[in-house]
Amino acid sequence: MNKRKALLYVLMAIAGLLSLPLKSIAQVKASPENVMASFIYNFTAYLNWPEESQNNDFKIIVLGNDEIMSPLQYIGSKRTIQGRPIVVKKAVTFDEIEDCEMLFIGADAVSSIEKLKGSNKTESTVIITDCKDCLRNGIGINFVNEEDKIRFEINKSALESKNIRISSQLLKLAVKVI
Repeated sequence: MNKRKALLYVLMAIAGLLSLPLKSIAQVKASPENVMASFIYNFTAYLNWPEESQNNDFKIIVLGNDEIMSPLQYIGSKRTIQGRPIVVKKAVTFDEIEDCEMLFIGADAVSSIEKLKGSNKTESTVIITDCKDCLRNGIGINFVNEEDKIRFEINKSALESKNIRISSQLLKLAVKVI
């Protein structure tokens, strides 16, 4: 009977140890910046840039919203896009924006959107924002919060005008396509 009790205690201890990670995972809630960074990385599987715009590195520039830098840099350190290393850079001002594949403009930097309209800095760049009604300003992808979930909208004509091809699968996932 002692052996049975000992075996029962060992099995209970193992079951308890196995359940610990599940409890801690369930308690962790992803931040909006982590979710948006994951979306940004995953968008690349559904978008195709013109051949002439492809540099050695896949550049993502962030203007505003410092909180998204860390998750994007983490993804960049672990992944590649179409075999190209990911370089994530911070632009403090509009003048610091350079040639890149993706430009994320945080809600705190939306005043720069008007400057982009007359600029050749973003000829083949997917411009992504997280601000209300920015999609109408020529932005390619805009994040929105619906029922406490991060979703996205797509401006198909804005992307196509830059010769960026969009997969129909990505269009189906968007909550709004204009």
